[in-house]
Amino acid sequence: MTYVVASLAPNSAMSYVMQGASCTQRRVSMVPFVFSIPFVLSWGGSISINCFLPFILLLVVIVVTVVVVVVILIFVFVAIVAVVIVVTIIGVVIVVTIVRVVIVVIVGVFAMVAACAFRATATLSTISCRMAARVMAGVSDVDVLLGSILST
Repeated sequence: MTYVVASLAPNSAMSYVMQGASCTQRRVSMVPFVFSIPFVLSWGGSISINCFLPFILLLVVIVVTVVVVVVILIFVFVAIVAVVIVVTIIGVVIVVTIVRVVIVVIVGVFAMVAACAFRATATLSTISCRMAARVMAGVSDVDVLLGSILST
């Protein structure tokens, strides 16, 4: 098995034959190129699995790399989403707790203010009734006194 290796120079074409495993065994004529490019030309003849092993290996490496990158990206995305959800839940719990405390405090303060206002109103009405009773008693006493004075 041989490789036909061509090294193309600006003014000449030279071919060398290398010993080793090859996919084909056909000679190829070369046309000179501007740049010197060493390459292996081989086609035709029988095709063996040994020729495609490097390409298959490269394809497997590329596929495995893509799968690993995709799995890592999915894992990172799921982890970020989970962290965001947990932080959101914790934030909602904190906000709900703060709102409950504020509502309890406001309702308590409102209840105390309402109780104080009711008590003050009740006290004022009691005082008013007592004062009215005293005034009325005083007025009747004055009338009695004035009536007796005026009648004399």
